[in-house]
Amino acid sequence: MRWGKAEQFAFLRGVDAVTGLLTVPAGDSPAGRLVVARLVASMFELLTASEVEEEVERAEGCTDGLAANDTASEANVRQWLTRACRKRAQDHNWDFEEGEWGSVGDDHDVWTLLALGPFARRLRLWTGAVKLSAPALGAAIGVGAHQVRHWASGRTLPSAEHRIALAEAMRVHPAWLAAARDHSADSDLYLYPRCPCQTGAAFTRDVIATSQAELSVRWCHGCGQPSMSAGYGGLLPLPVAELTDPPSAGRDEPFAFHAVHTKGGGGLSAPWPHGLWSPGPGPRQRGPVRIPDLLTRPPLTPLQPAPPSPPAVRTRRTPRHGGPTPDAETARSSPEKIQAFLRWIGDGQPLTVTGQLRLTDARMLVEALPTGDVWDPIEFGYQTRTRSSAELPHLQRIVSWTLRSGLLNVDGDHLVPAPRVDLRRFEVLPDLVHTLTDALPAVTLNHLQTHAQLLSPIAEDEEGVQLALAVVRHVLLRAAKPVAETRVGDVLWRELTDDGEDPFEEDEPGEAERTVRRDLGRLLMVCQDLALVERNAELLTLTETGRTLQWAGELETDDWYPADGEEAEEEFRPPNYGNLFPLRYSRSNAWQFTPRTAYVLDALLTQLGADAAAAVDVLKDTVLTEEDRTRGSSLFAGLPRATWTQGYSWRRDFAHRIYDLAGDIVAGKVPRPRCVTERVALDLALDRARAYVQGLVGATPVYDELPVHQDDDWDRVDQALRASDHPPAEGLSVLWRVAPNDWFIPFTKSKSRHTELAR
Repeated sequence: MRWGKAEQFAFLRGVDAVTGLLTVPAGDSPAGRLVVARLVASMFELLTASEVEEEVERAEGCTDGLAANDTASEANVRQWLTRACRKRAQDHNWDFEEGEWGSVGDDHDVWTLLALGPFARRLRLWTGAVKLSAPALGAAIGVGAHQVRHWASGRTLPSAEHRIALAEAMRVHPAWLAAARDHSADSDLYLYPRCPCQTGAAFTRDVIATSQAELSVRWCHGCGQPSMSAGYGGLLPLPVAELTDPPSAGRDEPFAFHAVHTKGGGGLSAPWPHGLWSPGPGPRQRGPVRIPDLLTRPPLTPLQPAPPSPPAVRTRRTPRHGGPTPDAETARSSPEKIQAFLRWIGDGQPLTVTGQLRLTDARMLVEALPTGDVWDPIEFGYQTRTRSSAELPHLQRIVSWTLRSGLLNVDGDHLVPAPRVDLRRFEVLPDLVHTLTDALPAVTLNHLQTHAQLLSPIAEDEEGVQLALAVVRHVLLRAAKPVAETRVGDVLWRELTDDGEDPFEEDEPGEAERTVRRDLGRLLMVCQDLALVERNAELLTLTETGRTLQWAGELETDDWYPADGEEAEEEFRPPNYGNLFPLRYSRSNAWQFTPRTAYVLDALLTQLGADAAAAVDVLKDTVLTEEDRTRGSSLFAGLPRATWTQGYSWRRDFAHRIYDLAGDIVAGKVPRPRCVTERVALDLALDRARAYVQGLVGATPVYDELPVHQDDDWDRVDQALRASDHPPAEGLSVLWRVAPNDWFIPFTKSKSRHTELAR
């Protein structure tokens, strides 16, 4: 999420003030902790767009938990502040769907701002206060605007000569920008012997009641800046909710100050503390403010220690030669894509300064393997640019496989084969899959945690992932026919909870189960990377590799999914299709609806209905995107684009109509669609029929015992039941192009249906 400049400056001022106060003794005083709590509350308010009164209590709880190590250095304070914001963002995201507008994701500006060091903050805040742009500042010191932006983003640091030039251009003392202060917070800007407005005006005194005590606060008549005594002969500025008159003498109730992002200039939305940056009586001036006199003198606060440097990493200097570029014309399975990636690595491939694949290499791999990633995707109707390989989840997963399995290492600025690993032996695909299987839990956990704002119970640690993998293998290994993903989700949820009882129900009913089912789909995607699981629509089967390899542990119980017994068959017990649709043998070539056709279509329509109903509960009114279609995230993502904006009621009615068709079969009727929705549902079932039948023959006694007939041929079934000779796809079938609001209008001479969702 992108913030505007006002929000970025307000949050950055909060970071600067908090680090400046907590790194000096005054920050440990009761007044100091109160000021820090109000600053943190203002930052929480910006982060979540909530009421400041709600955030003050949370912020005070955060400051109460401060440890000595949290305030040992400026970097430690920022780490503590980042943890506090992460926790607040996670609590806030419970009220949002993943990626929904208003949620705080990993791409939010707040995390970039928290990573900025003292020098970058000074450059941003001071030039912003005096309205000095990057081109103007660069021209004044003889560098390009891009170089100034590099300094302001923390990517690089200026030379000693450029630091002096910057100080002259901004009219501050050079000591403030010296390299020795790159790890020191600017405590002098938030701790004064007297009010920084220098008017000598009188104060009005009052108190603030806290949970521990009542603290004295004074209000300057000259600039209107409230401040508190921190001991040590110093005053601490206090942010306020709005500029109001000073409290009247003799008032009984205590005067309450609240930290808040305001537009009136009293909070963090303008240069703060405003008594320092806009001294003197009268209203605040508009436009640039002048640099305070305090910054024209050397800072008084002693330098703070720099954080310990990480041990130097020795990089190999031997020449590296990459391998061959993958042939884009070659069709590859998922394991073969990883194999082709390893060939391309060769002796090593270069990385960017952030440790990612170069954009040119990433684009080549996306197109040549192909990975399935979308380059320059369209999000929410807008064209976006791919700026880093980190934005390509499928390619990142391939890299993760090679790193976490120990086949590759990052050596300096190159991705190279790990020591004592000969990649040539992985030209044999089974050997590669066997090696990668050991990294399956680690890769899965990384994938779940990287692409989720709200972690599910199975994504919290590797133990949860191993349980989920064990459930998937256990269920599919014992199933006599393809199993619906929703059924695997049912078993997993019952394993995670006590017989299906949600332990989080009091806090957020159904939220934990929703995230578990979401992450199950992502887990299955990782299993598909090694060709362990085959996913045909929403039906899952184990591949031959998945059956032979021990890629997950064993469950301790079979209570919730019996193995190949009467109990399992009883749960899926179909009607007697032979009695419902008796075969007629005659010399005519007229097509008839056979028992085997009925078995297959009933099973597929029932499963489609269950998948649609489950997707309705998850999606509700969510607008789908091209990325959802690429991932195959739900049945609704496979429908025409015109339907992606439809809401909960439309999707619920769609699921109703699928069950209606299945109900016709159980009632002994040929499924004849009565509206466009039912036609689409029948087309979807017919698309899946051939692949589904292949898994039934010889593996499902109930199906094998049904009589065989020439009309079991699916070409004849298609000809008899489809609306056209074309497969249903956008631009081919006329019915699929009907406006979504007309999908439920009955065809001519057809009656409307009214059935319940559950059968």
